[in-house]
Amino acid sequence: MYRLLLFNCVFLSGVERGKIDIQQVGDDGFYCEYASFSSSFSSGTPVRVFASINHGNSSSTVHDTAFVWVEDVTTSRFKACLVQGGQAFSSVPKVHVTVKHGTSNQNQDAMSVWIANVSTSQFEVCLRESRTFDGPHNNIVVNWLAYEDYPSSWEAKDSSEVTFSNNEVPAAENNYALCKNVNFTNPFYSPPVVLTTVINGGSNNANIACPLKDPLSSWLEEVTNSYFRVCIKDDAGYDGQRSTIIVDFLVIGAASTTVTAYPCLHIGLLVAVKAAARHSKNRSALRTVVHSETCAS
Repeated sequence: MYRLLLFNCVFLSGVERGKIDIQQVGDDGFYCEYASFSSSFSSGTPVRVFASINHGNSSSTVHDTAFVWVEDVTTSRFKACLVQGGQAFSSVPKVHVTVKHGTSNQNQDAMSVWIANVSTSQFEVCLRESRTFDGPHNNIVVNWLAYEDYPSSWEAKDSSEVTFSNNEVPAAENNYALCKNVNFTNPFYSPPVVLTTVINGGSNNANIACPLKDPLSSWLEEVTNSYFRVCIKDDAGYDGQRSTIIVDFLVIGAASTTVTAYPCLHIGLLVAVKAAARHSKNRSALRTVVHSETCAS
């Protein structure tokens, strides 16, 4: 909860001061509260409202910045609003990034993108051009997404990570890339959408800049109903020293519905077959029809 210390002044006409408590309802970091004056000021006289932020009478930690302003000021009331700055997650989130080109058809702007130093309050995004000295790069931005728990509206089925340790060696049969298969907890009806982002050094290197041995690249070799294969490649080479590398992934798709078939007898059909069999010399017809019937649970 934020407490605003408010000074309300009217030149040569009076002063009023007070406090209002702004309840932090919701999670968007934007809060407003109306405050009424104990008595209205004279009409036609401009009201000046001055506000500052107070986090209460005691605080167990130093808070981050917040931005306060007033609006809808009248002679009888005003509205105080604030936006929190630098909101942190309660745990280290999953982060996904993608490069966006502001200018179309600029293949010289092809970039490797990866992230590093992910914490509850920030992360570092790194880019490197695909070809050295291929001209200036302009109008490039990075779209990013960070979350702790994905909302149900995403229809996501899994979100986790794959770890490549610093002592793994790329193999020639994998074109000197590091690759791993990841099995889905449950199979999908059809191959799902898998979103990945590569992280250099994990999430515990908040004071270390992006290593010079990058760039890092990640891609998917195959995505099936039951697993996907993710690969990474860096500049460390076959015998170079690399950091632990993590690949965050998010899986979106329709889960497969398992249908188990059991032998069963449809009574109506069985009665009809029995009645027909009484007048037939071929009693095996009854067994043939009955055993061909199945039902699903």
